[in-house]
Amino acid sequence: MKPILKQDWMDDANCLDADTELFFPENAESPNMVKYAQTMYCNPCPVRAECYEFGVRTSSHGIWGGALITQQKKRRLSPKPRPQPVQEEALAEPLREGRNMGQQLVWFRRLMRHVTERVDRGM
Repeated sequence: MKPILKQDWMDDANCLDADTELFFPENAESPNMVKYAQTMYCNPCPVRAECYEFGVRTSSHGIWGGALITQQKKRRLSPKPRPQPVQEEALAEPLREGRNMGQQLVWFRRLMRHVTERVDRGM
């Protein structure tokens, strides 16, 4: 396990003097271990939210903010990239000969999304 860089909020954590094995167990799937950590340390902790956010951002496993963080869960929680806005000039481009059907379909979907957004905004 790589070392964790100390954060300011960690000084206020209920688990400050607890055994780290409790939060980074060998058998990370142990529901009893998670329940014990939640009940004794995490639920009443004043920095629970900060701990959870830190665990999702930086850790590959362990109990953070009362939640068991695993690689699988971390992938689910990571933010999805937002689609980039389409420039109006690209939408105004007419269908051209020589484009395959997939390119035309993408262009048409972008055009329809743009038109729908403008109608929704009352333009």
